[in-house]
Amino acid sequence: MDFGVRFANLIRDAYNKTGRQAVVLVDEYDKPLLQTIDKPELFDDYRATLKAFYGVLKSEDASLRFSMLTGVTKFSQVSVWSDLNNLQDITMDPFYSSVCGISEEELHANLNAEVENLAATNKISVDECYSFLKAKYDGYHFCEDTEGIYNPFSLLNTLQSTKMRDYWFQTGTPTFLVQEIKRNNYDLRKLIDGVDVDSQRLTEYSVGGTNPIPILVQSGYLTIKGYDKEFDTYHLELPNEEVKYGFLNFLSPDFIGTKSFSFDSDFDVRKFVKDIRSANVDAFMTRLQSIIASLPYPTDAKNQTLEMLKYNFQVAVYLTFTLMGQFTQCEVHSIKGRADSVVETQDAVYIFEFKTNDSAENALAQIDELGYADKYSTCGKRIVKIGAEFNSEERKLVKWVRN
Repeated sequence: MDFGVRFANLIRDAYNKTGRQAVVLVDEYDKPLLQTIDKPELFDDYRATLKAFYGVLKSEDASLRFSMLTGVTKFSQVSVWSDLNNLQDITMDPFYSSVCGISEEELHANLNAEVENLAATNKISVDECYSFLKAKYDGYHFCEDTEGIYNPFSLLNTLQSTKMRDYWFQTGTPTFLVQEIKRNNYDLRKLIDGVDVDSQRLTEYSVGGTNPIPILVQSGYLTIKGYDKEFDTYHLELPNEEVKYGFLNFLSPDFIGTKSFSFDSDFDVRKFVKDIRSANVDAFMTRLQSIIASLPYPTDAKNQTLEMLKYNFQVAVYLTFTLMGQFTQCEVHSIKGRADSVVETQDAVYIFEFKTNDSAENALAQIDELGYADKYSTCGKRIVKIGAEFNSEERKLVKWVRN
């Protein structure tokens, strides 16, 4: 007897014995599909099994009072739901937009005593504590024009333990997300800066497709930060600092090539921060040079284009400076006419410009020519300008100069 028949008998028997309709609750309905997303034959086998299993929810409708299914993502083009068209999708329904988290109002109204205790334990003011919690765990939007929602798992763990940590990422980040980003050659800088998508490309994930955005939204790594009603376009960003730095730390080994993030590793961002805070530019750049040298070579390196080499270099630099942002004021830019990176410490501002197959001297001169330092001229801090050169033929950071 297959699973679908057994499930139907269970629902029908419960109704017949009690005279009351059954309620069906299914959590992580999609877990078998996500675990086999890179194994086509097994994926198809599970898909067929789930199709028959969930189809029972329609055929036994008379015996059911209510059904609710939750999962990471909504699969399309896999026919799981072809026999079940009587469910209401509440993924982006504004009525349910705050059902899965804690709102700002709920935090202040119901958990203020816990926040005061957290502040006292960590020797910060209550206002500072609320600001930290907002930056760290808030920011989810499950529909346009709705209030921000805190991650309840991380927030409640923080209040209970009084330790401000990345609790959600301790539960594990699905490896299939990394596989999908790499398979689609998706530019990580777009995840950091934000991406605009139309509504049709936002809601459904197609296995083997070229759009990883829906699965990143539905699994909590991107969220709605803006909406253009005229063009029906959503602006998506990483929701908060816990997701931003946790996700990028998780992704970095696959894109930079480092295998370890312990303090013994050259890539440990704390070492970069310590170097820059102590004004040791040469140590900072030498460490960055080591990271660039460790970039993974493609299997067909001979045919790797200059653009791909430049991209790999730019992503490595971008990730390094972005991850520094969790410890110090750090801006990373990719728009022509702005310095590549700016790091601000207590007593200095460091302005970096990187050139590919052009001289470090020209990079340094560009900082002055385009006035990258002008906005910092009245800040009262020492301004340090660094120009650097990446040589694609040698595949390394070959030189840097400063003034």
